[in-house]
Amino acid sequence: MERDGYIVLSPDQGLTIDHLPEGYIFMEYVYTLLGPPLFTYHRDVTSSKTVFKTKYPTYTMIQYEYDGNFLSVSPGSHASWTWGLPITISGKKGTRILFDCDLVHGGVDCPAGVDRMAKQYKIIHKDDLHLLKHLVGTSVCKRGTTVSSFTQWWMRITSYLFAVPIQWMFLPLLDRWHNGGLFGLLQRLVPINHYNNYRGKD
Repeated sequence: MERDGYIVLSPDQGLTIDHLPEGYIFMEYVYTLLGPPLFTYHRDVTSSKTVFKTKYPTYTMIQYEYDGNFLSVSPGSHASWTWGLPITISGKKGTRILFDCDLVHGGVDCPAGVDRMAKQYKIIHKDDLHLLKHLVGTSVCKRGTTVSSFTQWWMRITSYLFAVPIQWMFLPLLDRWHNGGLFGLLQRLVPINHYNNYRGKD
């Protein structure tokens, strides 16, 4: 986990929390993702240690309810501004992926004819709970938007090459409360539907 920024847990590997140091807890947070995923590469900036200056690393856990491809990740990207090529993780129904919220990752479409469903949870150290209180009580279910294969390819390549400026320079776009002006225009052009409650605004 410390080196690569993620671990993969099979359905029979026990509690996720057992793989983290003492003091970590599940937040009151459940985000169910149906259908197509967020194809763009990104960091989970709405719960990131880098953004919220938490004392300890913060984690996302996703449990996949189908067989097939799950997630593409860039090992080591949680600890560096530069990283190598991504790898794609696949497995059986019930597989969980636990990863550092600062890890660069992107969703992968499931096989044709399979109804994709994944459930996302947040795991943080209890001493940092006050810094991420904007996420407490989140219970959301969203269905992704179907896009063409070319659009998927374009979104993934572009977001991977420009992950740093997209995630940090344009972070204010995730506030989602800009109705007019430049930020309002940009928000209508970027895929922010999958982001939840940044800075407590929705």
